[in-house]
Amino acid sequence: MATLFTVEGEEKTVEPKGDTFSLEELQKYVEGYVEIVTLKDNKLLAVNEEGRLKNLPVNIPASRTAKMLIVGPALLLESEQIE
Repeated sequence: MATLFTVEGEEKTVEPKGDTFSLEELQKYVEGYVEIVTLKDNKLLAVNEEGRLKNLPVNIPASRTAKMLIVGPALLLESEQIE
């Protein structure tokens, strides 16, 4: 399972279609090209690579988790959950 942080402040639990998240699934969740931010404890945050260029709204829950400014939807997951 992974946690989707929306720009509206919601946190939703999501699961991959298979054993791991595919690139296409990650792109769907972040609404665009994917950039992976490495966090502590084997955690990753998938974010929209062009989020700042597209002036996406600040994602407060994701920013707090990452301890940096995150814009647009973000998906928090374990490193073994992606292909």
